[in-house]
Amino acid sequence: MPAAEQFSSADLFYGLTWPMVLGTVLAVPCAAFWPLYAGRRNSLSWWQCFPSVSCRVESFVATPLGQVHYRRRGVGKSKVLVVMLAGIGHDSSYWPEVMEAVSQNHQVIALDLFGRGATDAGRGPYDADGFAGLVRAALASLDLAHRPLAMVGFSFGGAVAAHFAAGTAEVIGSLLIVPAGIALTPSFGAGLRFLKGLPRGLADLVGVLASLGGLLCFGHTGRTQDTTEAGYEERASRVWRYSAQDFLCNPSFFRAYMRTLRDFPMGSEDANLQKSFKQLQRLGPRLEIILATTDTIVPAKEVHKFLVSELPEARVVEVRGGHDVQWDRPDDTSQLILDFLGRLKLEVSK
Repeated sequence: MPAAEQFSSADLFYGLTWPMVLGTVLAVPCAAFWPLYAGRRNSLSWWQCFPSVSCRVESFVATPLGQVHYRRRGVGKSKVLVVMLAGIGHDSSYWPEVMEAVSQNHQVIALDLFGRGATDAGRGPYDADGFAGLVRAALASLDLAHRPLAMVGFSFGGAVAAHFAAGTAEVIGSLLIVPAGIALTPSFGAGLRFLKGLPRGLADLVGVLASLGGLLCFGHTGRTQDTTEAGYEERASRVWRYSAQDFLCNPSFFRAYMRTLRDFPMGSEDANLQKSFKQLQRLGPRLEIILATTDTIVPAKEVHKFLVSELPEARVVEVRGGHDVQWDRPDDTSQLILDFLGRLKLEVSK
């Protein structure tokens, strides 16, 4: 054999070493990912050695459904307790400006839902009753269940807030901001129907890949340069960073997130929460709905049509911009919440 084609045992060793090292480097996180993915616990708090993670972790309460993470502000500043619920892939750390502004004059508690923030993913069910049960369990464990409650929910959190309010007499008012549960845009609804048609294991795998792809692309949901407040770039950077933490540091987030998309009646034609929304007629003008004109997820016109027909006493406000008004326009969002709470106080005092 020519000298150029001769290989020593050392050549063979080094030739195999790097593929083995690379394979090990990739195999270890993959092997660790799936047990955590299937687990009930939330592993985000394990990474508090990083300041950008530790600033998101505050208080916990044990419930029969798992450990619930929450933030509480403005204790003693109001008789009514304002309960805030974030969107499907988020928690209140994504929009701290809103909570801080509202808590200047009101007592506020923000609860992280299954797998979100630092709350355990549990085992579900990830349907409307399951999420409402989690809110109820957390408030009961904190001895707050019998307080007068004002529900403030964003997107998916608005749907959970509506379903919770429909079955909870202590809720005296609800502000639902771009709420899911009534209707979805055709493209978003088609994506959910596709996901629900897949076998659960395959849907989970597709969901992991789609979530990572969405994080890399990180598009917007209808905002424009004219409909965002100053500092949007910094807030968007924070949202991307926190999303990356949730996806990479808390594998159980994936499972809770994807199975919520499968199990929760988000507002597609064959599955919505319109019945629960109709039960909010008892609130009359103490129910307010905020819609966004260029929302690419919750269609403002279709939701408005439903509200006019079924909840004629509800107050409906349309704002310019896209779906994520809470960090596109945190100052305006905070003012909308404060105005609602001011009107609620007047309504209750009548």
